[in-house]
Amino acid sequence: MNHYDKSTQQPAGYTWLVETYRLETRPHWCQSFIKRNIKSRETAQYTSHIQQNFRKDYAPQNTILGHLEFALRYEGINLEILSRLFTQDGKAQLEAALQNSPKSRILRRLGFLYEGLIGVQLSVPDIDKKSTYIKLADDKFYVTHSQSTRSERFRIENNLISTFKFCPVVRRTPTIQAFLEQDLAGAINRALVRYNPHRLERAAAWLYLKETQYSFDIEREKPSGNKTERFMQALREASDPQPVTQERLCLLQNIVVDARFREVGYRNHQNYVGRELNNELHRVDFLPPRPEDIHSLMQDWIDWSNHLAEEDRVSAPIAAALAAFAFVFLHPFMDGNGRIHRFLVHEVLTRRGFTPRGFILPVSAVMKARLDEYIHALEAFSKPLKRLTEYYPITPNIPAQGNDALLYRYFDATPQVEFLLLCLKQVIEKDLAQELQFLLNRDALYEQLNEEFDWPGTALDKFIIFVHQNGGKLSKVKRDKYFSYLTDAEISSFEITYKEVFKTAHANA
Repeated sequence: MNHYDKSTQQPAGYTWLVETYRLETRPHWCQSFIKRNIKSRETAQYTSHIQQNFRKDYAPQNTILGHLEFALRYEGINLEILSRLFTQDGKAQLEAALQNSPKSRILRRLGFLYEGLIGVQLSVPDIDKKSTYIKLADDKFYVTHSQSTRSERFRIENNLISTFKFCPVVRRTPTIQAFLEQDLAGAINRALVRYNPHRLERAAAWLYLKETQYSFDIEREKPSGNKTERFMQALREASDPQPVTQERLCLLQNIVVDARFREVGYRNHQNYVGRELNNELHRVDFLPPRPEDIHSLMQDWIDWSNHLAEEDRVSAPIAAALAAFAFVFLHPFMDGNGRIHRFLVHEVLTRRGFTPRGFILPVSAVMKARLDEYIHALEAFSKPLKRLTEYYPITPNIPAQGNDALLYRYFDATPQVEFLLLCLKQVIEKDLAQELQFLLNRDALYEQLNEEFDWPGTALDKFIIFVHQNGGKLSKVKRDKYFSYLTDAEISSFEITYKEVFKTAHANA
C-alpha cells in the first residue's frame, strides 16, 4: 500500500477497508482519501494507480457500510477485496441496512455481490417486483456483457463479463474505448481483398511459420523442424471451431514442449516463474495457484473461455486477451504455458470470426518487438501478487503461502487487454500490409529468379533472404560461403531483378 500524509489525508473506500480489516489483497487501481483544505476533487496519476483526494464533505461514515457505499460510488467494483472482506464481516450490517432501505440501489448491488461471492443468502426478503432493474456495473466505466443476466431477488442486471466463478474485470479506458470505436475486423478484410487468393494463400503459409517462430523466440527457444511443423498445424486447426477441453490443452502442451517434458494432465506440483541464482538461492518472480486448486480453477476458466469464444457479447479481441492472459496466470502445466497462451489469442480471434479462416495475424512478432511492454503487462498482475505470496523452491515440500485461488479468479485485466489491443492495432494498421506486400513480392521474385537459373536445393530461398537483408545486394561473405558457383554477371542480373520487383512494389504501395 502506498504511503500518504496522515496529517492531511484520511483513507476512504477500498483503502480504508483494506487497512482497517488488514485484508491480504492487491491494492485497488484507484486509491481515495479525504483531504483537508481542498476546494475540489484532486486526481493524480501514478505508475501503478490513480489517487483521488476528496473534500471533507465527501467523507463517508467510518463504518464498513459507509466505506463500501463510497467504494462502489467512486471507485468501482473490486471482487477480490469484496470477497476477502465479506468472509470477515458485513453480513449483519447489510441485512440491517437492506431491511431499512430496500430500495437503495447501492445496497441492492452490495447484497447481490455478497451472496454471489460468499454463496450465503442474506436474511432479507426479495426486493419488490415493482422495482426497476439496475445494472451491476456502469457501462460507461467498464467493458460489460452485452446481454445481462437478471437477478429477481435484488432486481439486478449482472452485466459483468462472467459469473462469480471466474470474473476478471476490464475498465473502459481511453485506449480501450478508442479501439472499440474502430472497425479493425473490417480493416483486415479490406486489406486482404486486394490480393489474389492463390498468392494470399501462399503468403498465409509464411505467416503461420513466422508466428510459430516468434512465439518460440519470445522464450529464447529454437524449435526443431518437427516441433515447428506440429505447432504450425495446431495454428491452422485453430480455424476450425472446437471447444477448449483439458484433453485439447494437454495435446497442445505435448506439441509445444520437448518430448521429455510432456504432461498427461494438469500439474500436481507447485511451479513458479523465476531464476535459480545458485543451489541455495532462487528468485521467484511469479507464483501460480496451488496444485490442489488448479483443477477447479481450470474447469471454471474452460467454461468461461468457451463462452467468450462462442458468444458475440464481448469484443473478440478483448475476449482473446482475457482468455489468453487468464490462462497464463493459472500456469496449469509445468512447461509450455506461454506458447499455449499465445496460441489461445489466435484461437479465440478465429472462433469469433475476427480473423478470417485460413489466415493468421503475426501477433507474436509484434509482442517480441514490444517485449518491454509485454513484460510490463504480465508484471501488472505478478508484481502486486508477489507481495502477498511466499515460496521457497529449495524446500518444495513446504507449501506455498498466499497464492489463494480467488487471486486468480478475480483481477483487473485492463493492462493485459490494453497491451493486446495495441498489438492488434499495430498489426492491422501497419504490419499486415507491409508483411503481405513483402511476402507477395518475395513470391513474385522467387518465380522470376527460378526461371532464370537452375537453383540447387533451397539456395534460391537463401539468396532472396540474404539480398533483402543487405538492401538489395549480395554480400561478399555470403557469396563466398553459399554462392561461389555464381558468376558476377549472374549475381548482377539477379540483383537487378530484385530491385525491379521491389521498386514496383514501392511504387504501387
